[in-house]
Amino acid sequence: MTRPKVSEACPTNPREEASGSSPEAVHNLGTSEAYSFNTLVEMLNDELGTEIDPEYIDNPIPESVYVHDTCADYSKMEAETGWEPEISFEDGLERVCQQYVSTGES
Repeated sequence: MTRPKVSEACPTNPREEASGSSPEAVHNLGTSEAYSFNTLVEMLNDELGTEIDPEYIDNPIPESVYVHDTCADYSKMEAETGWEPEISFEDGLERVCQQYVSTGES
């Protein structure tokens, strides 16, 4: 199985296109939608045709530094370049899983 290169997934730099300059800042790219671990497992099972239950383990990262919730907010990138997601999280997950379903690797 080969994975697409970043240059194939994002062949042009949206900030360079919009401003004509190289990026100087870090931008989060995503859909600004949050999904729980359990929801992601359900979605993966649906896409892959599996019924795998999540396995929970003790978290080795101290609570004082563990990040419980994350969500990529692309508003800064959108404000600076006009970029916004063209593929929903669900569609992206389907695309990623498609190669496993078609090859029977799930």
